Amino acid sequence: LQNNLRRASDLISSFKQVAVDQSSQAHYKFNVADNLHQVAVSLGHQLRMSQSEMSIECDPELNIYSYPGSFAQIYSNLILNSIRHGFDEWQGERKIIIQVTRHDTELHIDYRDTGKGIDPQILPRIFDPFVTSKRGQGGSGLGTHIVYNLIVQLMHGRITCESKPDQGARFHIRLPLEAEPAEVA
Repeated sequence: LQNNLRRASDLISSFKQVAVDQSSQAHYKFNVADNLHQVAVSLGHQLRMSQSEMSIECDPELNIYSYPGSFAQIYSNLILNSIRHGFDEWQGERKIIIQVTRHDTELHIDYRDTGKGIDPQILPRIFDPFVTSKRGQGGSGLGTHIVYNLIVQLMHGRITCESKPDQGARFHIRLPLEAEPAEVA
């Protein structure tokens, strides 16, 4: 009973995140590298436990006007997906590479891992709600759906994914350098 209540609570929390309550998002200028390194530190234990390593390439002087909390959530969801799905029962290299660059008026985030890749049947629906390779094992399938909503709905950006079996997963994210603040309802 307690396990089911905990899972129900986790699912409700995930639903709240999916909604992307735009009026409560903090919107200000922040350093992208610092934001990303804070996430890396907070997930350090999970990375060590999964015997994974992470490489970050980002200009330490890169500042943007956007939603730092949403950036942290995007990175966290992608990293945790790599650990839970890409590296689970994977005997190969376990590396996550995040490259952040500025191109004219856009921020480009290229995220990739060296894991087992995404099942070709799941890949076309990777951003749909409830899509997971861990069905029946406690996965809700909302991680990439939340990422998609934050990038597309809140920050007016774009995200694509590519993957081949045993060749990892790669996400290309393109965001405006200065996100428009969400309208308060």
